[in-house]
Amino acid sequence: MNRETVGPGRAVRPGTAARAVRPGTAVSAGLLAIGVMLAGCSSQSEPAPDASPSAATSAGASADATASADVSPSPTSTLSPEEQQAFEEATEVVLAYRQTITDLYSGARTNLNDLNEVATGDLVDQGLTNIQQSLNEGWSSEPVGAEIALVSAEPTQLDLSGDPPLIVVEACIDASDVVDVSPDGVRDMGTRERAEYFVTRTDYLPAPGWAVSEVSGA
Repeated sequence: MNRETVGPGRAVRPGTAARAVRPGTAVSAGLLAIGVMLAGCSSQSEPAPDASPSAATSAGASADATASADVSPSPTSTLSPEEQQAFEEATEVVLAYRQTITDLYSGARTNLNDLNEVATGDLVDQGLTNIQQSLNEGWSSEPVGAEIALVSAEPTQLDLSGDPPLIVVEACIDASDVVDVSPDGVRDMGTRERAEYFVTRTDYLPAPGWAVSEVSGA
């Protein structure tokens, strides 16, 4: 499975896909692979997202992350109760990750270190660098407090016994309430966006729990 490590962006705008050039590390064997189709997110018409994040709080998300998750991840019959709970927690972290980046660009949040509560590893380093650079260049999003919403989510891979435990969430996220504004004042409406989020369990966060470690565009 090929995938790219994705920071909040190389172009780093809040609503655009942005891929870092480093390929992702191999996923451990023994994963539960589940086929997935996401309604409402066309791979041709929607960009992969990782510059405008997530809402909701979870084990690894800050308690004040606001979420607009009108659609909860639906129960997956192939998952055990433990796996289903872990998947739902991982999905909340995906939303929290996306909402946090959106909030940083809109000014609803001003502390870049909030990213540490929903992301881990190289994704944090890339995100902090890219967001700060973009803000310095004049990129922003509006309105302040704009929320994203979960359209659908499914686990494509799941390994709770791995080191670290890993869940890959393929999510369709609606960022249509977010408007990206370039340094030149060009406004770009957000869309529904689909991507795979690699969510790992870690003890090294400000709030230990699940955190996004990679994002791969669909």
